[in-house]
Amino acid sequence: MKTKRCEHCGLEYSYHRSTSRFCSQICGAAFRWAKQPKVTDRGRTCIVCGAWMALRRDQSQKKTCSAKCRRARVAQITREWHKRNPERESLYRQRTKAKQGPESNLLRFRRTNPNAPMACEACGELRVLDVAHKPGKERNGAWRSATNCVWPEMVWVLCPTCHALIDRMHYPPAEFGLTQ
Repeated sequence: MKTKRCEHCGLEYSYHRSTSRFCSQICGAAFRWAKQPKVTDRGRTCIVCGAWMALRRDQSQKKTCSAKCRRARVAQITREWHKRNPERESLYRQRTKAKQGPESNLLRFRRTNPNAPMACEACGELRVLDVAHKPGKERNGAWRSATNCVWPEMVWVLCPTCHALIDRMHYPPAEFGLTQ
């Protein structure tokens, strides 16, 4: 059996090829790392903020110093792509809008309350509507159902702005012309 001495660790090993120099792939890799260190052994600057970062050997592809810089870089790359491909941006938005159907809670409400108004009862907004429970008729965590969303006894049809003003800002409903 033919043997050689490993150029990295110095152990004697049996070889099959006359050109082999190391006892294992690990010794060969360690020898090459020690002989010619990569740029990552010294570190590099972040491509977003320019901060210096020391890198381990397994981080040779790392280009940003933190998660915040990585998110900023992804946003920058996305903006650049959209600048280069403006027609794709509008196509993407059209497809996304087509995928999103109308809000299902409001559709279910319309099926059970066909006579409910098609505009905000407080301000007349037509585009976006929401179902707001009257004081004393709140769901209190219960699922929204046909039994707890009866118009006009239990709910008002409001836009999100008026709904937030009444629910979160505690404006009196009478100020909006709503009756209980």
